[in-house]
Amino acid sequence: MNGSEMILKDLDRLVTNSIARYNSEFIWQDVRLTDEFKLAFANCVSNSGGVIKYHECTAVVTTSKNKDIFVPNQWFVIASYVIELCEELKKYQSYYFKVADQLNEDYEDYAKRLRGCAEGDAHKDRFIHTAIEVISDIVECGDFETQSAAYKLWRFCTNYKWWGGQKTIDRGDFMHSTILSILNLVAASQGYVADIVGYYLNDSSLRDLVTNVYDFTVGLDLPASNLSVVTAVVSGYDQRGEVTETLCEPSSMYGNQENEGEIIVAESTSHKIKISSASFGKFNDKRKR
Repeated sequence: MNGSEMILKDLDRLVTNSIARYNSEFIWQDVRLTDEFKLAFANCVSNSGGVIKYHECTAVVTTSKNKDIFVPNQWFVIASYVIELCEELKKYQSYYFKVADQLNEDYEDYAKRLRGCAEGDAHKDRFIHTAIEVISDIVECGDFETQSAAYKLWRFCTNYKWWGGQKTIDRGDFMHSTILSILNLVAASQGYVADIVGYYLNDSSLRDLVTNVYDFTVGLDLPASNLSVVTAVVSGYDQRGEVTETLCEPSSMYGNQENEGEIIVAESTSHKIKISSASFGKFNDKRKR
């Protein structure tokens, strides 16, 4: 694979883009699913030892442990809004595992030690050096891109605010809290949405099917996307000041890591775009009206 396919993407950009798309596009309504989707998802559930029974706008999943889960069809739709982010999080995690393997570190113990490490921490140089070696073996790209990816991986392991994480990155469910936070869901009652995301990620045909919500739903009503929001996110990143001669570490490349309650969407010499927690709340309020 070439570098454009494998190089690590900015997680804060993916988080913000997922939130912007979800809040500006999705309307809570009854959802009907296509037969193609029902069959594909049922096959995935069956492969995990469960059974799913579909009704017009709901479904009931019986797990391998004979527990029933009531699933509104809306969950299948909203889960699709975080696919790109979750694919990238899985890639970051796989790179972390490779670095830990090369350093002969235990996944769980090393993840806990790295979490919250400061920029000047003694672990950093050892981690970055190994990450560059690991990434160079996987990705065909220039030295700058390789080093930039190594610093992104360090930030993923040490600064969970960057991608909205809570559970340590060694865990199989490490991204669940990020998913539920982005979609504004309660884990106790709506945690199965994260499982749906997992099914999407682990089955390529199902993943391709849910890329466009119109491809797996029937008569879904979606407003014209709030392009001013999503375009601002994307164009803001595209217009960031380019660095071509010297390597910038995450603190200068991606903005201040310590700003609680907000995600830095983009920063350049000419402008800065921020979406705060309060702004996300306004998006939610607007969508509900």
